[in-house]
Amino acid sequence: MTGLDREGSMQKGTHNKIAVPAKLIKALPKVELHRHLEGAFRLKTLLELARKRNLTEFPLDDEEAFRRIVQMTEHDEPDFLTFLSKFKADWYSTLEDPKRVAYEAVLDAAKENVFYMEMRFSPEHYARKSGFALEAVIEAILEGARRGADEGGVHLAFLVTLGREKLDANAMKRYIKICQKYKERGIAGIDLAGDELNFPPELFGKVFKGLYERTGFYATIHAGEARGAESVATAIRDLDARRIGHGLRTIEDPAAVELARERKIVLEQCLTSNRLTGTVRSIGKHPFPEYYKQGVRVTLNTDDPQIQQSTLNDDYALAAKHFTFGLEDFRRVNIYSLEGSFQPPEAQKALIKKYTAAFDAAIAGAPPTDKYGKPAKNTLHEKTAKRRERA
Repeated sequence: MTGLDREGSMQKGTHNKIAVPAKLIKALPKVELHRHLEGAFRLKTLLELARKRNLTEFPLDDEEAFRRIVQMTEHDEPDFLTFLSKFKADWYSTLEDPKRVAYEAVLDAAKENVFYMEMRFSPEHYARKSGFALEAVIEAILEGARRGADEGGVHLAFLVTLGREKLDANAMKRYIKICQKYKERGIAGIDLAGDELNFPPELFGKVFKGLYERTGFYATIHAGEARGAESVATAIRDLDARRIGHGLRTIEDPAAVELARERKIVLEQCLTSNRLTGTVRSIGKHPFPEYYKQGVRVTLNTDDPQIQQSTLNDDYALAAKHFTFGLEDFRRVNIYSLEGSFQPPEAQKALIKKYTAAFDAAIAGAPPTDKYGKPAKNTLHEKTAKRRERA
């Protein structure tokens, strides 16, 4: 197996000569930059909330039928609109509900051994049908998520998602102004998401150009999914994007790839999500390894784990299987994530130091494997264990 040095040239690392077993993948500390709270609810919690509100338009007495409505299942063909149809905003009776789902979502991330996460959420989603005040929604989510982070040991920050098709430019500016009050409580950036095809990035230049200078918020822009590489280039040049959500189609234009590489733009890649939305036909055809080869800062993320019925561990396993990723490759993309986090430079350095120590500890505690991912025989680890048994 091979890794890449920082200039994109090929290198061979000791840990990249062996397969990474599932047990070690689970043990590795991970950085998650692209996880939507709205796609990270527990199924049983949603069903409970639907029953509490007596939402009779849903099959409240049939969990499997309910699942088919809110999750991608084997009955669904990979399709972007089908995927989007799984997002519902019907669930919330009181502010305890968004507080609860935020708490549970962070605990679930902790179970995946997520070390640092920037959890993104849309205040508009929670206020749309409930009538909750935006500030009240934000406070409830921050409180619930922070409690989950404290219990789960996750380093946590927040991004606020603005939906292209839900909010015009003036409404977006109002949301951003409200969010500024919560910077000290962890809101670190703004995410532009939603219908890229009908609402291309150039419509939002006045909102995002110079955003950091005006507000102290960095921006990540969903681009290069429904539209091509020009959407990514526009987001970088005209919207001051520091990161790109997905960015799959950047590969269509070498100039856009070079722009991303030169400016050290992080591409937040989501393997399982991209397959289920039909953005890629198969993981084997995903452009991730080509970006990685060319020195583009790609990262591994889930997107909407509960809708997808997947975890970040699953995406790591896909990278190991289809891209022959080894341990040093996983270390590299996680360092890319931390360097691209919306944290001040000194905080980034501190996180990288802690992450490196945690990663090394995970490796040290794992026995080596052969190329098939099975425990290697007659290894130093095994011999040491036998000597201890004899002693």
